[in-house]
Amino acid sequence: MKHMEIPAETIDPQMVLRNLGYGNSSPSPEVSDLIDNSLQKARGIRGIKGAYTVKSITGRSDSGLQTEFGWIDSPRFAAISKDASELVFGLVTAGEAVDEKVNQSANMIEACIWDALGTVISEQAVDRLLTVITSETGEELSMPFSPGYCDWELPGQRVVFNALNPSVLGVSYFKDSFMMTPQKSVSFVACMGKGDMDKNPCRYCNMKKCFMRRK
Repeated sequence: MKHMEIPAETIDPQMVLRNLGYGNSSPSPEVSDLIDNSLQKARGIRGIKGAYTVKSITGRSDSGLQTEFGWIDSPRFAAISKDASELVFGLVTAGEAVDEKVNQSANMIEACIWDALGTVISEQAVDRLLTVITSETGEELSMPFSPGYCDWELPGQRVVFNALNPSVLGVSYFKDSFMMTPQKSVSFVACMGKGDMDKNPCRYCNMKKCFMRRK
């Protein structure tokens, strides 16, 4: 397993607004000021970390993939992985600092802003980690696929954690809910291969109005 620090670089304000539920509308001037102030503070966040490992596929069917760490029970991921030679198991975390900002917020609006910021920081950290993996391996990757996403149920968290050593990043999950702590952490599996990987699992999903749907 390889692990690394991930710097908090540019945070996309549009992604923050999207996570706060602003689509075609704009926040009030007061809320906009709160978002701007929080963005400035968030750029100094430390403790963002990522880890990954590359492992073989030991079996496959239309309903999922077998790995040495467990069964990935997802027909959609099985469809995406049809051209994959290996799998990347990955994990990123925004660290405890974001959780602390949420818990110490003066009001609910500020807490929601920091929650959205944490989501964006962790999502952008996944993108940066995927870029590092592509550079280091010279292979193509699919989009990341996380437990709880599409048709892969949250208990799939066990497979990802079995493949990694999350304690190195200070990440664990609750055995009853499979939710992670720190909260702004993302676990995932991605397909790896020489050719173009199928990068959009949304085309296998019937939720046409999902606000997270990728075109």
